[in-house]
Amino acid sequence: MMEEEAFDVAVSFCHVSKSFKGFGGQVFHALNDVSFDVGKGEFCILAGRNGSGKSLLMSIAGGLVRPDSGNVAFPCENDSRNATGKSIGMVFQNVRESILGDTALDDVLLSLGIRDRKMRNPKEIAMSLLEDAGLKGKENRPSHALSSGEGRRLLAASVLALGRDVIFFDEPYSNLDYPGVREMNRMIARLKDEGRTIVLITHELEKCLGLADKLFVLDNGVLVYSGNPEGALGSLNKWGIREPEVAAKGIKSLVWL
Repeated sequence: MMEEEAFDVAVSFCHVSKSFKGFGGQVFHALNDVSFDVGKGEFCILAGRNGSGKSLLMSIAGGLVRPDSGNVAFPCENDSRNATGKSIGMVFQNVRESILGDTALDDVLLSLGIRDRKMRNPKEIAMSLLEDAGLKGKENRPSHALSSGEGRRLLAASVLALGRDVIFFDEPYSNLDYPGVREMNRMIARLKDEGRTIVLITHELEKCLGLADKLFVLDNGVLVYSGNPEGALGSLNKWGIREPEVAAKGIKSLVWL
């Protein structure tokens, strides 16, 4: 596990394993003894080929799936022994089922109401969150009319409205064009600058690696890399991840902004 002071750790994955039974009773080991820490205020990337266990690990962190063994602890919560992941906010790849409001503004207002029904000036706060998510001027647009990227940014705004301390993004660049990726990254960069803890799940490292403090790589359910993003360059292909083209100006150029 990463060596950090306990009070600096936002999420700690401790020997997490999960298996499933397939056809004929064959056992598939989806996650095998995965351990790593995410520091408070860090921007971390969790990478791996399709089926490596990335999204499953996020679901376990959010309390949607129970591991067979191991646990996920949240030292920043009052009692990490009994933590349930209430500090976790998740922005899924397919957001349609997660957006509940008829309009973008309605959706953020719903989250603010869940957080505090007696909140003062909720509309003003909601409008500020939408602006931070790059959705200024689209607050009254029907939710179903938003693009994929706009929907993910709206879900991120709603997660922030709930007061979540840690945000997981699951494949946020899926089906986005170049302007959509840039808008997504601008929002993520703002969250990073605000000191939010972010875990981004992707295999498209050339779009975001320059923002990352740490990189974790899963391959066939096993954690095969944990550490400085630059240290993984040159080894990514063997784990089923496309090696980014590193320009002469270095790894910090690997971000679409």
